[in-house]
Amino acid sequence: SPIQAITPDTNVYYAHSLMQKEGFKKLPVMDRAGNLMGIVTQTDINNYFTQKRKEFVMNALNKSARSQYPI
Repeated sequence: SPIQAITPDTNVYYAHSLMQKEGFKKLPVMDRAGNLMGIVTQTDINNYFTQKRKEFVMNALNKSARSQYPI
């Protein structure tokens, strides 16, 4: 108490940090009026970071090497 929530424009890194610091597995997403818009989970955050790592690696590979790895 009080409930901690984020807004839709909250930085994903901040949300991840808050979840880790507070031990949250889920975090409500509220609009400025206080209406629930959704819930972000640890899995959502992990999937986001995994996708970003894949994109980084694929961009770092040269074009011929990229074709060997499915996205």
